[in-house]
Amino acid sequence: MGLAVTVALLAATPLLEEPEDVLYDARIALRGERPAYPEVVVVAISSDTTVDWWEPQAFWGTRYARLLGRLSAAGPSVIGLDVIVQSRTDEFLTQVLEEQGVDHGPTPNADLTSAAMALGPRLVLAEARFTAEGPIASFDKLRSIGLQNDAIGFVDVVPSRDRTVRDAYLYARDTGVESEPVEPSFAALLAARHRGLDPRSADGLANLARYRTRDDQVARFAIDFCGRVNALDARRVLDDPPAQWADQVRGKVVLIGSTEVAAKDAHRVPLGRNLPGVWVHAEAVSTLLGGTALARVVGAGGFLATLLVGLGAAGFAAGRRQGTVLAGGVATATVYAFGSQAVFMATGTALPLAGPLLAATAATSTGLWVRAAHEAWARRRREDQLGTFMSPQVRDRLLSLEGPISMEPTEPELTIVFVDMRDSTAIAHGANAREVMDIVNRVFEATVPAFLERNAVINRFLGDGFLALFGLDGASKNPAQDAVDAAIGAVLSVRALDLVVPMEKEGRVVLESVRIGCGVHTGRVAAGFVGHGGRLDFTVIGDAVNTAARIEGKNQDYRSELLVSDATYGRLDPAPPAAHLGPVAIRGRSPIVLHRVRFAHDGIVEAESVREEAS
Repeated sequence: MGLAVTVALLAATPLLEEPEDVLYDARIALRGERPAYPEVVVVAISSDTTVDWWEPQAFWGTRYARLLGRLSAAGPSVIGLDVIVQSRTDEFLTQVLEEQGVDHGPTPNADLTSAAMALGPRLVLAEARFTAEGPIASFDKLRSIGLQNDAIGFVDVVPSRDRTVRDAYLYARDTGVESEPVEPSFAALLAARHRGLDPRSADGLANLARYRTRDDQVARFAIDFCGRVNALDARRVLDDPPAQWADQVRGKVVLIGSTEVAAKDAHRVPLGRNLPGVWVHAEAVSTLLGGTALARVVGAGGFLATLLVGLGAAGFAAGRRQGTVLAGGVATATVYAFGSQAVFMATGTALPLAGPLLAATAATSTGLWVRAAHEAWARRRREDQLGTFMSPQVRDRLLSLEGPISMEPTEPELTIVFVDMRDSTAIAHGANAREVMDIVNRVFEATVPAFLERNAVINRFLGDGFLALFGLDGASKNPAQDAVDAAIGAVLSVRALDLVVPMEKEGRVVLESVRIGCGVHTGRVAAGFVGHGGRLDFTVIGDAVNTAARIEGKNQDYRSELLVSDATYGRLDPAPPAAHLGPVAIRGRSPIVLHRVRFAHDGIVEAESVREEAS
């Protein structure tokens, strides 16, 4: 929920404007082309027209004058002139002609001025004072024409520079001060004069846009790009009889401007195209006159939409399964995206998309992360719980099974270590049950780590001892070496405990040090799960297991702590110091060669022990 609120606050700032603009453009593209508004027509100065007009552009004033004159006779409602007129053309031409002694008539700009003065209120002049390349010299000349006749409208058009044109201004200058006069924009002034509205009336201009504005003040509106605008080539107006084209402009808003593809006056628009400025102006006028200005919900509206979608996705994110979280988040974003597009198609109101989709994505991603983290934690907890009752290797094998547990055993070659606490019966007679349990656990705490560090599988605990297996998981390069090293480490760990306990010997209680005995043997066994009635245990069975157990039992006879069979000792590299005991009788099978591993703590009793063992 906190993340949804954070994204909602982010949506109320300008930080998401750029992705929101991209999504807004996609909406207009999805809506498709709209029919051209019939009351607006562009008189296009196309690339073919500019080829026919052989004079330099600075001397086209006379061409513009003829256009205005012929159009005026056809009876348009209002004409918008969006052209470049060089300010000093007349001065330059007059000076040249006078130097050549030529008696000249009206100059190009003088012709344009006369035609403009004749049109009066039916003419609106538009010119950009600056472009991305710098100032335009024609601004002063057009402004001077407007000053000569107050009825002529003149608008300083603000260039869009490199930004995509999505919005148009109702006012060329929005002061925000109610007492100051309203200065309508080029499109707004054309639309107002066509409709007979007072162009200085803020309410009148707002009614044109039907209050579909981006800000609290009625200052700008989103253009409803039609995709097509009715057009008439300027050459037809100049060369063809009026009867062939007059009906196309009579009573309509006419915009004159360059539509040359290579012109610098090109602007990106939401439909993924570059349009000349005169086409953009025509779209803006069509939007106002058609009452189709679009509304873009931002600010508080964007905050609320983002918050609601984010909270909706967050509600699904509280689900217990990752599938629920993902499906809920995707469904929330999809329903909102399609619903907002349906609203846009029906009413022209663009609900925000970037913020809500980001909120839904953030809430869903967070939910998935939380679910995954929870499941990982639960899995680790289950693994830890299973590890309490079985070795990590057996636990991992169980967790990796996707189907039923196979009862089919395997027959690996393992090195088996039996570990048993010496004199446990005597200890039990000399201490109570709780004390004996504490002693056994302390021995296990000292010995088991030495085995686990060397990839042992602790198969089972047997009262005061346990069975360890090496080579079961294939992680060890030399299981026999690891087994003997682990047993040596266990013996030394118990010695380091220096644990002295009361034992009953020969009818009296004496204090003795706790010792362990280890028996190590290598051989092939049957390994697998055994059990019935819903309970299974992992175990190993075979002659090698029994032999290892009986070897461990021989520690009692030899007063030793680690006996290793010859099958294991021959695989050691390096082999620890050991006394060769030769073939030793093992109950239930033929004699087996054993080695008694020597320890530094054996001290001076070694020779005596060996002699006694030999006897």
